[in-house]
Amino acid sequence: MVEFEAWLLDAYADKGTAVAWFTDISGRPIRAHFKYRPDFYVHVDEEHRCNVRNQIEALTGVMAVEEVLRREAFSQEEKTVLKVTMRDTIYFNKIVRKLKNLEFVKLYNIHILHSQRVLYKLGLEPGCKALLDLAYDGSLLSLTKVDDREVLPPPFKVLAFRLTKKGRYTIDRIDVFSGPTKIGEFAGEPNKILFEFASVVRSEDPDILICNARDDTFTMLLAMSRLYGMNLQLGRDRTDIASLPRPLPYWVRGRVVLDEQHFDPLLGCWGLAGILERSRFGFLPIDLAAEWTSNRLVDSRNTFELLQHGVLIPAKPKYFEPRRNVGEMGIKDKGAIIMPPLLGVHDNVAELDFESEFANIMVRDNISYETISERGDIDGLLPGVIKKFLDRRLYFKRLRSSLPQDSEELDYCEQRQTSLKLMLCVLYGTSGCAWNRFGNVLAFEKINAMAREVMLEATKVAEERGFRTLYADTDSLFVRREDATETEYKALVETLNESIGLPLTLDHHYRFLVLLPRKEDAHTPAFKRYYGLTYGGELVCRGIECRRHDTPLFIKEVQEAMMKALLFKDDLAEVYTKGLADSIRVLNMALKRLERGDIEGSRLCVTKIMRKEADQYFSLLSHVSAGLRMKAEGEDITSDSFISYIYKSSDHRNPLCRVVPFTMKTSTYDTSKYKDLLTGAASTILAPLLTRGMKMAQGSSRLDDYI
Repeated sequence: MVEFEAWLLDAYADKGTAVAWFTDISGRPIRAHFKYRPDFYVHVDEEHRCNVRNQIEALTGVMAVEEVLRREAFSQEEKTVLKVTMRDTIYFNKIVRKLKNLEFVKLYNIHILHSQRVLYKLGLEPGCKALLDLAYDGSLLSLTKVDDREVLPPPFKVLAFRLTKKGRYTIDRIDVFSGPTKIGEFAGEPNKILFEFASVVRSEDPDILICNARDDTFTMLLAMSRLYGMNLQLGRDRTDIASLPRPLPYWVRGRVVLDEQHFDPLLGCWGLAGILERSRFGFLPIDLAAEWTSNRLVDSRNTFELLQHGVLIPAKPKYFEPRRNVGEMGIKDKGAIIMPPLLGVHDNVAELDFESEFANIMVRDNISYETISERGDIDGLLPGVIKKFLDRRLYFKRLRSSLPQDSEELDYCEQRQTSLKLMLCVLYGTSGCAWNRFGNVLAFEKINAMAREVMLEATKVAEERGFRTLYADTDSLFVRREDATETEYKALVETLNESIGLPLTLDHHYRFLVLLPRKEDAHTPAFKRYYGLTYGGELVCRGIECRRHDTPLFIKEVQEAMMKALLFKDDLAEVYTKGLADSIRVLNMALKRLERGDIEGSRLCVTKIMRKEADQYFSLLSHVSAGLRMKAEGEDITSDSFISYIYKSSDHRNPLCRVVPFTMKTSTYDTSKYKDLLTGAASTILAPLLTRGMKMAQGSSRLDDYI
């Protein structure tokens, strides 16, 4: 017997054997295995039960059939069902399909993937640490989970590569990277490229492979390997590529393949630590956790939790929504409260944030699918799930303040808490969704009703203590009181915590906060659109140009410089006078630089994502035109490709001539277009100040008059 401390990388079923791959502290791969006997349940009325049982027992691949008592999910009534245990995975789907055709039969637990079943059997999520006892032949004797809150990911070895096509069906080159370092560059004949690439994979022996266009890339690699008669081995378990039904995951057993899009900041990526948190939450293999929608991750976690209590999981959604008229729906089906912002510049403002408000409400009030329409005196499924991951998310969220800025630990910590935040939001958001297997719209409505009560109570308590509400949005409250100190704001937070019973934090204490109007109407308040300067000197922005990934870097820099010139002042009067003048001065200097043409092309690039193939667009939008030009130059442009371009002549009659791909170097740009973009960004932050500020300075209230 051998003992190890290791992290789970992947698990899957291979006929009658379950295989689990681990990585120890030194990065060494460990293969463990144990017997795997998948099962499912059949409910049939008593009249047909004996006959159906005899038929099932006679089927090839069935190991045992027994009568057991089980209850369906969220039901208190037990019923007799047939538990069917299979010898392996070979005939599982065939038998399930045959039984589905019987009218008087209802099947349970048939939707669960074999890889999920193996993980459930292990009781360990990928990325988690465990103490292993293995026999000398690799058989798993015992496994003990080690609960950890480590910020850094496990010591998984990562290898990235990028495949470039020549045309549609031929490989042009493969570049291989270990971290930021390129360790291989293979070009020439396709069979030579394939052989050298497979050799690098074997020698480096990575746990995780990252590539562009994951599914397309491996489909191409498999097709080319078969074409050249090469039985290439890219996994740790040997396979015969001629018999593979598809490349992933069968061709790379013992490794995990991820798409590079999950690591790109332009897509709001999760990063490796974030993907591992999704895998832990969903109790899913790492690659599925990255590819599946969040709703499916919630379903997988719910399934695991219910199976621990031995309940039956229906194959089809059991969505509940009562029949109601429009009037009843109007009363019950309301979202959270939003109080319109008070436009303008405000000083000494506190932003109070409910920490995971909806998740905490579900835990506090025991709100779940089954506790609303049936019994409210039982412990709900959702509060139990939420409590575990809410505590974990808040741990990482609070840990951030103690980590060094720009450190690797801070990045990983942010990935983890952001990923968990999304999953907790989805738990709430899908609680009444028809696509949720157990969705109950009454639960969703109850959560929203309680959230409205919480916000109304919070504003009432704050106003009773002399604080004015400037803006309230779902789970954030912006309040102000003349000459209030940070200590007094923190005292308000403590008072609200006690009176409401939900955790709040003082998220930001602003020296100045600017609440912005809608772009279309300068007199109508906009939601989630503001910027401000904290007493700590931090610039906080929401819903404006510098937060968008497709805003050119130069315009982001100028907008941020204008905000700093405006807000780094002593008081409101100085913001409206000297600050406004300084901000416009920054704008004018930037406009002159544009006119001189001395801005580097990389800082004027607009980057957008192709959401579909270029030839599927009906309109030649700017990024589509750039993508078509790049494709004409031989570049591999597909859906999800990032297109970077520069405006060359935005008024040109031919859309293809309006922009130039960044890869096609150009020394000139459309000055007029970039001036429009820049003045638009400037108007965003200055619009609420111009009228009052220029009146104080006896000037015009039009921005154009100062450019």
